[in-house]
Amino acid sequence: ASVLHTRVLQDVNASKRQAWWKGNLCAHIVPGGCKRRWALGWSERQEDTVGCFVYCGELLEHAGGQMEISGPFSWLGRSRGTFEFIFERMD
Repeated sequence: ASVLHTRVLQDVNASKRQAWWKGNLCAHIVPGGCKRRWALGWSERQEDTVGCFVYCGELLEHAGGQMEISGPFSWLGRSRGTFEFIFERMD
């Protein structure tokens, strides 16, 4: 799947930048070869930048339709930190 989104940057000017996500839902494999949960992985390419950010995290489902995804992200093959998103169902 892919998506186009606008990111508001956390800088003095609160500038906006277009970015494109492309990724997939896959099995989260743990040591010993067992699939325990789901993982979500995607790459994000921002306009006017070199390379792309790569995210991959474990997807956890919570009561009430809420989902959480967290894991590491990298840029140009180097680890840059961790991320966490909370998704809520909007009925």
